[in-house]
Amino acid sequence: MSLEFVYFDIQALGLMPRLVLKANNIDFVDSRVDLEKWRTGESIPKKSETALGQVPLLRVNGKEFCQSTAIVNYCAKVAKIDQLEPLEALKVDMFVETAKEVFDKMRLSSYPALQSVKAEEDPNWQKRGAAFFELFKKNADEKFALMEKCVNVLRVENEFVAGKETLADYYCVFWLMCAKDCGLDEDLEKAAPSVVRIAKNVMAKNKAVEDFGNDKETKFWPWSLTK
Repeated sequence: MSLEFVYFDIQALGLMPRLVLKANNIDFVDSRVDLEKWRTGESIPKKSETALGQVPLLRVNGKEFCQSTAIVNYCAKVAKIDQLEPLEALKVDMFVETAKEVFDKMRLSSYPALQSVKAEEDPNWQKRGAAFFELFKKNADEKFALMEKCVNVLRVENEFVAGKETLADYYCVFWLMCAKDCGLDEDLEKAAPSVVRIAKNVMAKNKAVEDFGNDKETKFWPWSLTK
């Protein structure tokens, strides 16, 4: 079986599929699309050439599939980390949905800021990025607290399912990476210490996850945080 994951040269929605596959030593081609060329129709593939006009997408033996959640879930099946008892799966899904909900609320409410400055007036994303982060970081502690509450309700200590790595554990790594890139690592540590603890636990146990979690080459967003 051949796998090719196609996404921009950032983490964001590409983080989880890459993390699941790398954490479980599954070979795949990591094809990275230039964001600006994607916008101008010069990228490979072009937006018009993809199944639903969007990335990320996953090619399985050459056949193309998209939708982020579908891709992550497929990668979990390939990695065999979805083989859980019903109650274990419910526990994992509860946190995964909470982590995704927090991320979606924060990013979707921040995207309008990117329209505040014309792209041609801000080629390096500096002004648009600053406007985005201003909204993304607004009340972040309250949103992070929802993940902490979820972990506490589930009575999770260091891992969601004893002796197993799951999507829930990986989503803690996702949030640790996102928070660091956005300058919110201290906020995450304070409002959701359990999320940080679980992330560091899986990184300590799995060298591939540790290496991925410490990747400083790939930015989380196209724009960088300026302090």
